[in-house]
Order: sequence, then C-alpha cells, then structure tokens
Amino acid sequence: MMATLRLTALLFLGGGLMIEAYGAPMTQERLHGTLEALADHVEIQGNMLRMEVDGTPVICLTDPQADRMRLISPVRDVEGPDAQEMLAALKANFHTTLDARYAIGGDTLYAAFIHPLSPLTADQVRSAVHQVVEAARNFGTTFSSGDMVFPGDGY
Repeated sequence: MMATLRLTALLFLGGGLMIEAYGAPMTQERLHGTLEALADHVEIQGNMLRMEVDGTPVICLTDPQADRMRLISPVRDVEGPDAQEMLAALKANFHTTLDARYAIGGDTLYAAFIHPLSPLTADQVRSAVHQVVEAARNFGTTFSSGDMVFPGDGY
C-alpha cells in the first residue's frame, strides 16, 4: 500500500524556501495513540481523551468533521487570578508560552493548544503536550511553556 504524501511549503524570513513531506494526515485515532504513549493514565470517551502527564491533568478534544483539536489543562477558577496575573498571562501568550496559550472557558482558566487536526505530526503533538503541561505548572511564576522565550518585555 502506498502512503499519500502531503507537501507543505515553509517560507523563511531570509527568503529561502524549504519543502517538507509529511505522511498521512493526523486522525483522531493516531492522535489518541500518540497521547496514550505520553500519559500516565488515559480515559477515552468519544471525542474526549482525559489523561494525566506527570501529575498534570490534560484533556484532548477533537472534532474530526471540522478538522480541529485542542489540548487543555485546567489552571484555576477565573475568580482567583488578580488583574496583574491576567495581564502577565496575556503578555506570556505573546512572549513565553510559544504554541500554548492561556485561555478562559466557562469559569476556568486553561493552558491550551488549539490547532487543525490533519496537519499535525506526532512530534508536534508531543511538543504541544509538553507546552500545555509546562504553561499550566508555571502560571503565576514564569508563565512559560518551556525553555525558549520570544524576546520582549519581562514580567
């Protein structure tokens, strides 16, 4: 059986063009398999996967029909953070959370990664989980999703 390849062109600021070939599109099943390999504990209920990564709860929600997915980790109630923490979280979305973000859903502040499903690679999923877990853990301190920081004003 021959695999279908998708080509993605990446344009760099320097003007160079690089073309990367990816394998088959990411599916909900492949995504769940990648996540299960990272987790300490996993529960799957339809389009929702609940897991724990190094003691941090992470939820993966998928909508294959809309080609979307999101990874979220609850941080705290929105009633808890003060204005300075919320401002720091918004600045972090620009400088230190990389692909993860702080976001509010209902009454909860989350660390989140939201992306189209099909273009994801397993490496991007692993990176996304790491970033969401680190952003959740670092809320209120470094507001960082990892080691890398985009240059800008500090906190």
